[in-house]
Amino acid sequence: MKNIVNSVLSAAFLLVSASGAGSQEVSLAQAQTLEADWADGSGFASYAWLRAEDSRELYSSAVYLSLSGNSLSIYNTYNAEPLGHSARCGGLGCDLGKGQLLATIEVMPQGGNRYSVVTASQKASFLQGAECRVAESYLQVFECFSSSGPNVDLPSAFRFSPGT
Repeated sequence: MKNIVNSVLSAAFLLVSASGAGSQEVSLAQAQTLEADWADGSGFASYAWLRAEDSRELYSSAVYLSLSGNSLSIYNTYNAEPLGHSARCGGLGCDLGKGQLLATIEVMPQGGNRYSVVTASQKASFLQGAECRVAESYLQVFECFSSSGPNVDLPSAFRFSPGT
C-alpha cells in the first residue's frame, strides 16, 4: 500500500503538451475520475455482496448512488409506493425513493479503469483498502474486491450495477 501511495504521489502531476505552445500541469485526479469512467454511476443501483472464490451471491439490495469526482456516496432506499401504485412500472428505482446516506467511499485512480479505496466511512468501512474497477457487462458496473465482508473475514467481491 505504501508503494502505491508513493507512486501516486510521485505521479501527482502529469506534463501535458498544449499543442506545441508550451506545457501545462494537469493533476492525476483531473486525468481520471470514477465519475468520468462510470457514466451510469449515479442513481438507483443493485448492490451485491459476492463470495470471491465462486462469485456466489451472499446478499443483495437496492441502493441509491451519487458520484462526484472520485467520491461515491451510498444511500438507503425505501418503497415510495407501498400500496402498489407504481406496480409494474418497469426498471429498478421506478417505485423507490432515495433514503438516508449510509456511507461515502473515496477512491484513488490506479489507471485503466482501476481504483483503490482510500477512505470508506460508516457502514462501508469494510471496503477500506479494496481494489476496484469499472467493468463492462451489459451495463458498466463498479466492482470492488476486499479481504473481508461487512461482518466477516471472507474474501469478497462487491458489485454496484446501475438500474435501468
